[in-house]
Amino acid sequence: MACEYSSAGSLSITTPTTAAPVSCSFWFRVPDITANRLLLTATNTTNAFEVLAAGAVGGDPLRVRRGSDATLMADTTGGFSALTWQHALVVSASTTDHRIYLNGASKGTGTTLQGFSVAGINFGFTSGAVQYAEIAAWNVALNDDEALALAAGYSPMAVRKNGVVFYMPLIREQKEKRGLTVTVNTSSPTVYDHPRILYPRKRLVMHAIPPVVVARSAINVLSLTQTGSLTEVLLGATNNLLLAQSSYPPAREVTAQSSLSLLQVERYNNNAESQLSLTQSAFLPEVVRSISQTLRLRQLVRGRVGNIASGRYRR
Repeated sequence: MACEYSSAGSLSITTPTTAAPVSCSFWFRVPDITANRLLLTATNTTNAFEVLAAGAVGGDPLRVRRGSDATLMADTTGGFSALTWQHALVVSASTTDHRIYLNGASKGTGTTLQGFSVAGINFGFTSGAVQYAEIAAWNVALNDDEALALAAGYSPMAVRKNGVVFYMPLIREQKEKRGLTVTVNTSSPTVYDHPRILYPRKRLVMHAIPPVVVARSAINVLSLTQTGSLTEVLLGATNNLLLAQSSYPPAREVTAQSSLSLLQVERYNNNAESQLSLTQSAFLPEVVRSISQTLRLRQLVRGRVGNIASGRYRR
């Protein structure tokens, strides 16, 4: 909910002294466009600036002017409307570089010499009531893209967060988020609907409930090993398929292992031998149980002798 302030119930924020560059942003709504309303006054010991909703000026611009003598610093190129939430942003990048935005556009610029350091900002010191929301200030000069982002409804805390020197959302609470001193001339301002704002998503941290029993784990390992060697008397090939399974808490380990091994050998005399071996084991640290099964298949192929000249042969 937004809050309404006027000369009868104003709002003042004491900020850290901030020299140029400085930017100030807020949403506002006024009941009409027929009169001038002082929306913001930036104060210091010398000169400061004011933001005026200049309804008595042709085109109804937002105006930023020098606080000491009301010298014009810059006007927006478009006019504000009545009974509508609108966004205002004033930027002083240097003592001779001033900008004012209405709804992220209608940018007005000026070069009036204005040496200042902001010590406080006041809202509501005007003859007519003005509704405010999302008041913020930065110690940096915001650019055109950031003006559009704020006017699109992004929270000030999503735009150059490290440069924010004060921020008041004014969602019922009249509280400055960074702990600065706030003076409110009315303890219960009139409350209105709040403009639509997109706030940064808060980081969600989830904590898992610790288990009440010992966790169990399972590991499956499947490995295939092949070897082959050639010597003067032996050509050998070995295929080994190993499947190991284990399930354990840290202090109580149970392991099961199956090993399937195929050995094929062809000897120099044309003999062939295949050996299939299956080994299974399951054990606890204290007791070992093992089962071993071996299947051996041996194939012998003898040498052939024939009579090549006659075409006869003998097996």
